[in-house]
Amino acid sequence: MEMPFCMTVSKDRLKAMLDKTTDDLDATSFNMEDLLNMLKKEKIVYGLNIELLEELCRNPRGIEFPITIAEGKPKTDGKDAYLKSELRKLQSNSKPEVLNFRNVLKIPSVKKGQLLASVCPAESGILGMDVFSNVIRAKDGKPLKTKAGKNVFMESGRFYSSIDGQLSITNRSISVNPVFEVNGDIDLKTGNIDFIGNVIIRGNVPNGYEIKAGGDIRITGIVEGAIIEAAGNVTIGGGVASGNRGRITAGGNVLAAYFNQANVRAEQGIYAEKSILHSHVSAGESIFCHHASVIGGTFEAKKDIHIKELGNRSYTKTHLYPAYDSRTQQIEADLLDELKSTTDMISKLTQIERKLSAKSKASGMMSEDDKKVIKKQRLTMEQLAKQKEELESQLAQIQEDKLEQSHSFVYVYESVYPNTSIHFGKYTKKLNVEHHHVKFYFSNGEIQFEPIL
Repeated sequence: MEMPFCMTVSKDRLKAMLDKTTDDLDATSFNMEDLLNMLKKEKIVYGLNIELLEELCRNPRGIEFPITIAEGKPKTDGKDAYLKSELRKLQSNSKPEVLNFRNVLKIPSVKKGQLLASVCPAESGILGMDVFSNVIRAKDGKPLKTKAGKNVFMESGRFYSSIDGQLSITNRSISVNPVFEVNGDIDLKTGNIDFIGNVIIRGNVPNGYEIKAGGDIRITGIVEGAIIEAAGNVTIGGGVASGNRGRITAGGNVLAAYFNQANVRAEQGIYAEKSILHSHVSAGESIFCHHASVIGGTFEAKKDIHIKELGNRSYTKTHLYPAYDSRTQQIEADLLDELKSTTDMISKLTQIERKLSAKSKASGMMSEDDKKVIKKQRLTMEQLAKQKEELESQLAQIQEDKLEQSHSFVYVYESVYPNTSIHFGKYTKKLNVEHHHVKFYFSNGEIQFEPIL
């Protein structure tokens, strides 16, 4: 008997819908067994709504079609591990907060023995099930990558300071550093600075000077054409006016009131409060200019780019490269070269051992020299195999990162003007008209945009 129904399944296979093929269901005859056989034929076996099916058999005219007759169970990806700040526990009414660069800006000073942060472990993913009873795999949360850095020790999932100093936090480590302070501008009297810990300058840094720190650098004034290098974060209260001289590099984040004709590289995020003008800016994570205008220059970010206003009414040429990191591309190329070299070496050593084994088999014995050669080669092969495994692991991580980067966006919260170019890999979209409140992304082989809701 032909059933008076048709069935559709959602793309994610989590819902099975039933619709009628005739308006006169009273003229048809079907029962629960017929419905179950129909579902079985379509291999829909999980999450059946038996009550609704029974109601359909009792009162088909009272049902409003289409109906959902089976629902799967969606997967739940596990949450990544993170650091929970313990620095405000003594304050009343304080809420637990994630320990990150923004919070460290407010609470940098710590004491010896002080509890800094606790690790909230990654959560396991929860498997799902589709209406065909197929398991939907879930991702486990990623473990914490942040390690105990300088003057910090970890005990039972908690980080403690071993000295009085200033807290420095990056994605890689949490450290407490001694502090070198300059109360005023950098000049001939202070000279260049190269310090193992944090550097605080309560003044300006003029052209030609170099400030290097094994921790964070905090400058309250303006930075001109100077070289600023920090293993941690760089914070510049008065902004950067480099005149296309000098550079700013950080192993963590870089934050400034503004950047004007600056060259900036951060392994993590770059934050601008007011503007970025005619600068080259490169971030290992995202660029954050939620309240800042961006005019001229090039902007590279491994993840997203957030901008208040992009370009200007003079149509200044501006280039944005989301989902791009030249350093990672170079690292990947170097790793591939090293992997090829390692694989070739393993192949050569394997061939040599085979020849020696064939030689001994032909002569009926193996010389002591050949035995020593084979023993030495096998030790080398073990080391190369471990090296190959590590290289493959690093390359797999880069591919995973690339997959995440493919979902990167450019957000423009106010206006974007013509003569701005958005680049996703080899694809480029040059804007010829003004847009407002839009986000750009790459999908289906082209750069697309849509309103920010």
